[in-house]
Amino acid sequence: MPAYLLAGVRMRDPEVYQQYIAKAAPTFEGFDVKILALCNNPSVLEGEDAPGRFILLEFPDRDTALNWYRNDVYQKEAIPIRQASADTPFLVVIDHDAPV
Repeated sequence: MPAYLLAGVRMRDPEVYQQYIAKAAPTFEGFDVKILALCNNPSVLEGEDAPGRFILLEFPDRDTALNWYRNDVYQKEAIPIRQASADTPFLVVIDHDAPV
């Protein structure tokens, strides 16, 4: 069953954040990741504030999503750049585990 990673991102340094993208993108290889949505101007329907960027990724299942996030290259080379250039108020993995 597919799992989805949803990230909200507030960029502090867009130039450095581009370095994060350059490091993070190759880590998708071998994890069958699909970028379902990338939005730099979300419409807030409820709530006070929203990050300026949302990213929605699809993985084949929850384990694959977690394995991608936990892989050494992403952890050691990409995450420090993201944390230096942006705030990520949430980064969640969700799957369909309850009746609708």
